[in-house]
Amino acid sequence: MTQENNTQLSLLDPTRWGLPAQAVDGLPDALHRFWEHYRACFRTRTRDRSESARNYPSALLRMKTKRNLAEIGRVVEESGENIQHFMSNSPWLAQAVFRRVQVDIAVTPALQQGGLC
Repeated sequence: MTQENNTQLSLLDPTRWGLPAQAVDGLPDALHRFWEHYRACFRTRTRDRSESARNYPSALLRMKTKRNLAEIGRVVEESGENIQHFMSNSPWLAQAVFRRVQVDIAVTPALQQGGLC
């Protein structure tokens, strides 16, 4: 195995990040459920940007280096300009996401501890 392959494998090894392998077994399904839960926050009466809302964190989780909008676009096979537009100009309301997060925290006792503030 080459040094490059060894490095790539070690990046994908959950134990490198202090996680047991079992902690990541259901991660793809958990991330999909998370996206489904917040998906409506990225829809307006005339537009649905929920796919971009799924692609953005998905790309961030899969990237090894250079976390910028152009690289995110490459990972999800979407233009960097589209990612930029989603983050800066799309009509979805960040306040809807914040409200949903606040409700989730309020109804989930395990989330009410451990904040940094």
